[in-house]
Amino acid sequence: TGYDLISNAQWMTIGSNVAARSANWTSGTVGTGYLFAGHNDSNPNQACAASSNDTLFYVETDCTPVSSGDTTEQRRTLTLSNSAVIWDLSGNILEWVNYINVGDKPPTYEGSVEYTALTGTTTTALKDLVPTNAVKAFWSDTWNTSKWIGDFYSGNNGGGGALHRGGNWTYGPGAGVFNARLSYDPTSSYTSAGFRCSLSAPSP
Repeated sequence: TGYDLISNAQWMTIGSNVAARSANWTSGTVGTGYLFAGHNDSNPNQACAASSNDTLFYVETDCTPVSSGDTTEQRRTLTLSNSAVIWDLSGNILEWVNYINVGDKPPTYEGSVEYTALTGTTTTALKDLVPTNAVKAFWSDTWNTSKWIGDFYSGNNGGGGALHRGGNWTYGPGAGVFNARLSYDPTSSYTSAGFRCSLSAPSP
């Protein structure tokens, strides 16, 4: 008992944690280079299993995990501030999040947009999608897909509304820890979408 589908607040806490750590940036410095964005280049054209060995964090054409890859940003592991390692938060598959907004979406109906061009709504504020500098001092509100943070796509108001985060193996620059999609219906299923459970800490 105590397990649930990860909430958006939990996702944002984890995402903000990894984005603030230099180890998760290609340059080794927060804000320089780009965030590691996982398996996202359609090579191979499928989702790949994680490895039990956290040093094998790249994937090659046959889904074999290896310790060095030919595409730097596609490192699949991210490190938390407590030194724990988390797999595939930014790429490989989209992930269902326990968050629904059907009728008050940020308006991007014609396609995905950069966070630098996005205005939130009452239901889905911008800080619910990316950290924003007003909330997290390390964050720059100029960061976009050139930093591999992800982008946003709403779909039409009145449809879909179930939030997906991360990115699947085909997303390219749209993949990233803060990628968000509100276009999917909560009753649908997709081979490119999975889920991540959370566990409530027991009371002391």
